[in-house]
Amino acid sequence: TAHCANMYPASDRDPPQLVEVRQKVGQLIGQWLNQ
Repeated sequence: TAHCANMYPASDRDPPQLVEVRQKVGQLIGQWLNQ
């Protein structure tokens, strides 16, 4: 995958690591917005 793959729309073919990181990033951004 490209170095900017985490910026592409989600796909059923995404590696599990990318799916996990997207979830973690989403949670972190949510925490920032709630502060």
